[in-house]
Parts: sequence; C-alpha cells; structure tokens
Amino acid sequence: MVEIIEPALQSAIADFRAAGLNVMMSMREAGKPVSFVEDCAVPLPHLADYTARLNAIFAKHDTRGTMYAHASEGCLHVRPVLNLKLEKDVKAMRAIAEEAFAMVREYKGSHSGEHGDGIVRSEFHETMFGSRIVADFGEVKRRFDPDNVLNPGKIVDPPEMDDRSLFRYPPDYRVSRVEDRARLVGLPRRRRRLPGRRRDVQQQWRLPKARRRRDVSVVPRDPR
Repeated sequence: MVEIIEPALQSAIADFRAAGLNVMMSMREAGKPVSFVEDCAVPLPHLADYTARLNAIFAKHDTRGTMYAHASEGCLHVRPVLNLKLEKDVKAMRAIAEEAFAMVREYKGSHSGEHGDGIVRSEFHETMFGSRIVADFGEVKRRFDPDNVLNPGKIVDPPEMDDRSLFRYPPDYRVSRVEDRARLVGLPRRRRRLPGRRRDVQQQWRLPKARRRRDVSVVPRDPR
C-alpha cells in the first residue's frame, strides 16, 4: 500500500485513471486490448488470486492483459492484448473467455460486474445464471418485444462470440504497405476540444511528424 497525501499527486493519479483507456488503445503494435472479459467481478477477498490466475491464463495463450479500474469493488477492467485479424488470436479469445468465466463462477462472481452483457458475454448466460433464469430472460423479451426489434442478439438468442460476421476485419486480413499508408493518411480530420482553451484543434491522426504541422488548423469556437 502506498499513501498518497499530496493533493497534486492525487489529482495526477485521478487524471491518469481517466486517461487509462486512451493510453492502452494507443499501443503501437498490431495487437490491441480487446474487450470481452472486460468487467468480471469477484468477491474482494478473492481478487488477488483471481488476478494472478488470470495472468496465468493470458501467458498460457501467449499474450498479456491490461487491467485498471474498480479494484476496491472486486471489479477490474481487463483487456487481453490480441490481434483479431489473426485466426490464432481469435481462437485464443474464445479459450480465454471460457477459462476466465469458469474461474469467475468458481469464485461465485459475475461476468458482467458493471456494464451490460452485449454480444460477447450473452452466449455464456446459461452457464453463469442457469437455464431457468435464461428462460425467464426469453419470456420477458417475447412479451415486451415480440417482433425482436430492440437489440436483437443480445441477452436472448445471442450469436457465438467469435461469429466471423461480427468482426470488423475477417481473420487473416492483410493490408499491403501502400494500402495501409493510404488508409491512414486518408482518415478524416478529427476535432478535439482542448480543456480550458477557447478553440478547437483539428488534426490529422497518425501522420508522420514532418506533415503534422501543416495539417493542424485553429478554428473558431462553436458559439452554441
């Protein structure tokens, strides 16, 4: 335990926590932190063991994970680093999910401690909650949404988490260097409001340093 008493350092730590997701997603490699065991929660006395075993699962599948957030509540935002353009990493995703959720059940925790279940976790509801509860989920869905127009495939009758039709890129997707450069340079300008500044900055994302200066412009603040 480290006591943080100075207000300035407390603020700096809080700011870093708020920026945690952006820090992780800016990793300069093909693999990125992927959200599918995002917010599993276990009783606090088991958190240390759960974390150690989870890291062992990642190592078993030749990867590592990023973790941050609500440790005091027994809930961690965990994202294994995977490249879902690769078939082997897609298989690793499913294996990690199955092993992690089995461990969560062992500790009598929840695979969705904070956020909704969505597509990637709904497949595992029956093993997590039991068949009777899952049948009740379906009954509520049919009564309130008989035409299945509200979030189809989530909670009730979900697809498999590794259904290829759900992927942004198919496994083993390849982009040539020329195509990749065109894709990056051709991205639209991205507007970002700077805290405390009366202006917006438009900048081209991920351009070489030599080109960034001429791609940055200052525009008036929106009067609204």
